[in-house]
Amino acid sequence: MNLNPSRHDGTETSLFAALKAGTADLHRQVEEVFPLLHRGLTVAAYHQHLRRVLGLHQSVEERLIAFQAQSGLCFPHVETRKSQWLISDLLALGDTIEVIDDIAPLTRIPPINTREQYVGTSYVIEGSMLGGQVIHRVLRAKLELPDSQMRFYTGYQDDTFTNWKSFQVAGEAWISPAGYAAATAQAREIFQIVLECFSCDDARQGEST
Repeated sequence: MNLNPSRHDGTETSLFAALKAGTADLHRQVEEVFPLLHRGLTVAAYHQHLRRVLGLHQSVEERLIAFQAQSGLCFPHVETRKSQWLISDLLALGDTIEVIDDIAPLTRIPPINTREQYVGTSYVIEGSMLGGQVIHRVLRAKLELPDSQMRFYTGYQDDTFTNWKSFQVAGEAWISPAGYAAATAQAREIFQIVLECFSCDDARQGEST
């Protein structure tokens, strides 16, 4: 199943072509271990997955928001605090605020001090919103979950592809070709962290089947 971020019309700007090509190997690895695509998916496994993703998003969002405050840059139509969607899902699945507050954030998040690092990080996070539309359909079909338990993977809903195009336009305006390599290096670091996060999910699900 292809969760690779790309423009809905099949074309890409030069920056995003470089990002896609430069992270393709890691993206394939993420897809291979992504736990919600497993045949034996359960609600319990989905619940545990959301807890781990919350730890990831809270850590990344902290750095993104700090850079936005420092630089004045902010992507249009982007909800930076996607952790609030994850918290909503976890509450709907039965977690208490106390349980959620005990979820440990990931600490190995690379710094975001430049536009290239900002765009490279956001490429991975915003690209996941495209794949989220696929995952939303999988969850509905396999687990028959209500939307109240899938807010994160509902994402931007009907605005997903429009928002992605706006994101691409802004990124292209902010990063010159000289910065493509730095943006790609940052995206690779974030993909590697996502891979490690999902690999832990994958191992846990394997133990439970």
